[in-house]
Amino acid sequence: MRFALYVILLAISLPSIAHETSSCAQLTEIDFAAVEDAPTQLTAATVTQTADGSTEFCHVVGYVAPNIGIELGLPANWNGKLFESGCAGYCGATFFSLLCDGVIQKGYACIASDAGHRADFSYGLWAYNNLQDEASLGYRAAHVVALAGKAIVARLYGSEARKSYFAGCSTGGRQALVEAQRFPWDFDGIIAGAPSISVTGVHMQLLWNQRAMAGPGGEPLLKPTDLEFLHAAVIAQCDANDGIKDGVIGDPRRCHMDVESLRCKTNQTHQCLTPTQIEAVRKIYSGPRTSQGEPLLAGGVLPGSELTWTEWFVGWRSFARDEFRFSAFRPNPGPRWESKDFNFDHDYRRFGEADTLYSANNPDLRRFKAAGGKLLSFIGWEDTGGPGPVIDYYETVEKTMGGPVATRDFFRLFVIPGMDHCTDGAGPFAVDYLNALETWVEQGTAPERLIGAHETVERPGDWDKFWAKFPLPRERVSFSRPIYPYPLEARYNGTGNPDEAASFHPISLHEN
Repeated sequence: MRFALYVILLAISLPSIAHETSSCAQLTEIDFAAVEDAPTQLTAATVTQTADGSTEFCHVVGYVAPNIGIELGLPANWNGKLFESGCAGYCGATFFSLLCDGVIQKGYACIASDAGHRADFSYGLWAYNNLQDEASLGYRAAHVVALAGKAIVARLYGSEARKSYFAGCSTGGRQALVEAQRFPWDFDGIIAGAPSISVTGVHMQLLWNQRAMAGPGGEPLLKPTDLEFLHAAVIAQCDANDGIKDGVIGDPRRCHMDVESLRCKTNQTHQCLTPTQIEAVRKIYSGPRTSQGEPLLAGGVLPGSELTWTEWFVGWRSFARDEFRFSAFRPNPGPRWESKDFNFDHDYRRFGEADTLYSANNPDLRRFKAAGGKLLSFIGWEDTGGPGPVIDYYETVEKTMGGPVATRDFFRLFVIPGMDHCTDGAGPFAVDYLNALETWVEQGTAPERLIGAHETVERPGDWDKFWAKFPLPRERVSFSRPIYPYPLEARYNGTGNPDEAASFHPISLHEN
């Protein structure tokens, strides 16, 4: 009743509205099949609240034909804007409350999708000989969901969204870049976090590292205690390359770790690495290569990331395996394919068809820039997918778009010291990306720096951290850092409180 009354009052206050307003409950009675390029049907619409009870909204469930499931939250205190969230992994669910509650509390209408299939986000069986759903995850879903969201918003509120934003990390970051590259008119602002520039490349990297970590019987060559020892040695050697010893490496590319110095001496059995372990570490740092040493990606996993290797290179074996069983090759080899079957001298040449669906590596962003779009991308230096491909993409965009100045006018990349994949880690991983993008889009003020915080209190789930309420309470923050657009990095002034962002200044990575 309160939501219906709100919509009536909104309609009265906007006499020039060109669209008919509707109440929440009436939305399922409306035929959205005529939404251009995105025929949509709504199956449920109820008034509810965010999980913390703070914000009332109309919760809409439906699908974009033929089978892209959507959930949309339409708050009573609408700010006039639409926010679309990308998904994670192989998607397969909307993760609606986790991804949308935070922005609904800010007044956004928020939409999320399952990207065209229902499955556990870490398994890829759904893709087996299923080209239609692969196309949805590859490029179609994010686009048509935007079209559907805009149509539903306009019908409920009686007014089109005045601004539209897309944000996501990992797979969602790849979807973000695909939107800028292939559908440059969908969004005014886009946040592309840790984007999987090449899906097949990311999984090849995982597969390479999983092989490097595996002993003869499949057991991990590097146990958590070995990785803790290695990580401590890396920090001891490279921590101060940003001007301060704080447990966080500034630019790990300048960390030339002497792994050989960690070799076990005669009769030494702990706090050292065996020759086999040293070889495994070198392989992981180097990234995938042919038997002739030819690199297959723009860099490997960087020093400083060692504490995440067990989780990603042992615990996520099914994630990479399923990519090659059910998606990367044509035809799909199926469930009998095993990781040992991958040939690093040959099989990377077979990715062309899959990359046509999934790749987000087109550096020609002229249409997005001409449309007035702003693109903010970020990745952690300690990302277990390796930040190299993302940095390489940004530098290629600079060359394509006419140089650094012309690129920074609409696209900025932030590389965050000490951050793992999308969030967490030893660095300043909590950043208000959305506020920075809003300010850029709506006020024309480009982000010259972001302020990152290291949170000391965990919140449930990783993905809600992107849209947390900022500024964070002081008791949740152990230190803060400025994060400058690449290729700038933060350097300690030499004086001042090292836990405060104000004690740092920018310096170009190219000057080091």
